Amino acid sequence: MEKWIQFFKERTPLVSYLLITCGPVFSGYFLAPPAKAHSPLIAFIGFFLFFIVLRMMDEYKDYEKDILAHPTRPLPRGLIPLPQFNTAIGVGVGLMLAFDAFLFVSGMKCSAFIYTIVVIHLWLMYKEFYVGEWLNSKPILYAFTHQLILVSLCLFCISTFRVDGTYHFTKLDWVYSFSVLFAFFCYEVCRKLDPEAHPVLKTYRYVYGLMGVLRITGTLILLHLLSIRFLFLENTKQYIFFTTPVLLILSVMALSQDKVKFKVVELVATVNLLVFLYSGIFYVFTL
Repeated sequence: MEKWIQFFKERTPLVSYLLITCGPVFSGYFLAPPAKAHSPLIAFIGFFLFFIVLRMMDEYKDYEKDILAHPTRPLPRGLIPLPQFNTAIGVGVGLMLAFDAFLFVSGMKCSAFIYTIVVIHLWLMYKEFYVGEWLNSKPILYAFTHQLILVSLCLFCISTFRVDGTYHFTKLDWVYSFSVLFAFFCYEVCRKLDPEAHPVLKTYRYVYGLMGVLRITGTLILLHLLSIRFLFLENTKQYIFFTTPVLLILSVMALSQDKVKFKVVELVATVNLLVFLYSGIFYVFTL
């Protein structure tokens, strides 16, 4: 047990995971109608469980790379044997399925249906959609197929608070979900810009170069802004949500000109992500 505690202490920092998880949970709460069907605990458990299992799957998949690039991480240094770790991943997926069954028997059929999609998508991510070699040769497509699950996760959080349990989602729900998708996608790219990263990691900077990263990030931020543009048709107050995406693209441009360090870009991407994870709360208060 001590080894597992040590693993989670190193690879799943509690504060970071709570910040990420609570964003969609609280946003889902405020985006739902005034009458709430269930406690936020339901959405929290589903989302948090997903991220723990995802972390474990990523650690297992990255084992060979980490031996070279991050030999001090728990798995490469032999803290937990790989067969035991793989078994634990199976247990984690089993817990997600048990939680899904609980949602269904509790009458939360919409939430159960969406969570089923999440579990299936997560398993396909683990198996790299059974085309791993081909998919790994296309980093952006690889990232997109993995990031897309965030839309389902956000809709799951929102659905847990719907009294009627229907499959109807408002425009605001979809806008929030896709805003989170693009914010996470931007963060995924911007956290992998270390010029000294080991080549085996194939960071976006290594594969595409700084100008390629600028084009990728610019496209993502454009989609990011378009995804929230629908909210601005009648309420100019919400133009405030343009702020962090614009700062992010400016920081990437500055990086391409060697005017800032990659850690600055990662920090701005992190702030942008947090803003949009919690944006469901602010959307409601600025309507």
